[in-house]
Amino acid sequence: MAGAVSRGSRIAEAISELFRVPQQVARPENQVQLVLTLTLFVLFLHAGDGSPVNIPIKLLVIVGFLWKACLRDWLYWVFTSIFVFYANYLNWDIIDNHDYLIMYWVFSIACLAWIGEFNFEWNARALIGLAMSLAALNKLLSPQYMSGDMFSYHLLLDPRFHDLATFVTGLELSDLSRNFERWMAFRESSSLSRELPLNGVEEVRALASFMTWWGLVIDVLVGACFLIPACRVVTKIGNIALLIFIFTTYPIANVVGFGWILAVLGVAQCEPSQEKMRFAYLLSFLAVLLFKLV
Repeated sequence: MAGAVSRGSRIAEAISELFRVPQQVARPENQVQLVLTLTLFVLFLHAGDGSPVNIPIKLLVIVGFLWKACLRDWLYWVFTSIFVFYANYLNWDIIDNHDYLIMYWVFSIACLAWIGEFNFEWNARALIGLAMSLAALNKLLSPQYMSGDMFSYHLLLDPRFHDLATFVTGLELSDLSRNFERWMAFRESSSLSRELPLNGVEEVRALASFMTWWGLVIDVLVGACFLIPACRVVTKIGNIALLIFIFTTYPIANVVGFGWILAVLGVAQCEPSQEKMRFAYLLSFLAVLLFKLV
């Protein structure tokens, strides 16, 4: 019995030590440096890929990591925002939505550095609120989304969703794998048929409907809470809803760039006194990467 208690104590100490560094980083006096550093991580992995300015962006990020003082310099962020804008301009028709959000965020940092006040709260809240509200509007205007067809497609044909589909519906993974194989063969064939028989269409219908409405409701809730003038209750609801969105969306549809920029904006909009919430967003930033690796 004593041995079990001792092992439990050591495990608790190990867990406490594991969280000690993130807790210290999330302290109020470290907020500006934390936001700017997390932004560098986002830029290094998700800005400029496939463009002629990819290397200059990466070099600027490395400079930011090596010389922390330049992160407070408006010229550094102006040059960075110009390169990011140019990269997006060259690939505007193929880049992901989060690339635009990253660009807007870097530009807002440049503006704040210009005036010499790194007060991120208003800009971060506005970007979160607008991004989620426009996502909700886009879903409402999309017949394919509102009908549930989009999630039915993903559950039946997208390997990222297969574990969820098998866990909730009881379908066999082999059935969904055969769906994917049929779909790939169908795309490569010269058949004029517009029909493709798939396994599990009826089984995933209820889950697809739930995911459709859950996605719409959480987008509306987050968007509204972050666009409404800040008050304690609304801010708390918005933060909890955004964290729920991150922790429920990105284990399945693991778009690291979008998850990371939302987590960074979450950290940035926290008031100095919201240390626990800032810590939670920092954990969500790390979790999005972990979801990608496992």
